[in-house]
Amino acid sequence: MGGISTTNRHKYLRWSGIAGIALVAGIVLFLVSMPKDPDTSASKNQEAQASKIKADKNSSKKAAKKAKQAANLAKINKEIAHQLWLDKGWAKGTLDDNGNQTQTDPDDAFTWALSVRKITYHKDGTLKVLTYVGFYNNSDDQKNIRRYFGNQFCRRVYSKKLLVRKKDADLKYTTFWVGKQAFGHSMYSDYRHFTWYTI
Repeated sequence: MGGISTTNRHKYLRWSGIAGIALVAGIVLFLVSMPKDPDTSASKNQEAQASKIKADKNSSKKAAKKAKQAANLAKINKEIAHQLWLDKGWAKGTLDDNGNQTQTDPDDAFTWALSVRKITYHKDGTLKVLTYVGFYNNSDDQKNIRRYFGNQFCRRVYSKKLLVRKKDADLKYTTFWVGKQAFGHSMYSDYRHFTWYTI
């Protein structure tokens, strides 16, 4: 290289290299700092927010539905417990027709209730009757429950409009228990008829 000294050539190459590196770094910084397509990022953000809002609404709807079902179930079981309490009082002769304390003759039509500890309605639509041991051993109680429980007790609960009853066949399946052992159930086709079995 005719007129350039070796020292100047090294300076030139060094400055050329530095300038080249600076140029590449500037381009990289420019590309990195360049704003993204606003339509794409905003659109994705809006879709994500809309999806979250929809999921939140579905979740709160499900929670509200569950809470409503639980409240309805509690209301039904409170009414069932009240009806059973009345029946026991009438069986003992300690309640009048309005549920007020009295002393009168026991009503034999309600004696079945004295062998029943609890009746619960479940969300699957079934009634569970938890009895004392004496009920299982007393065939008269079983006859009485056939005559009374199916015809009167269930009808009174349904008449409170807590449970939907379009026709008799829609009344729910009932099981009878002593402790943790089932020993009888109503017929699927007719809630007023029961099958008893040995345990």
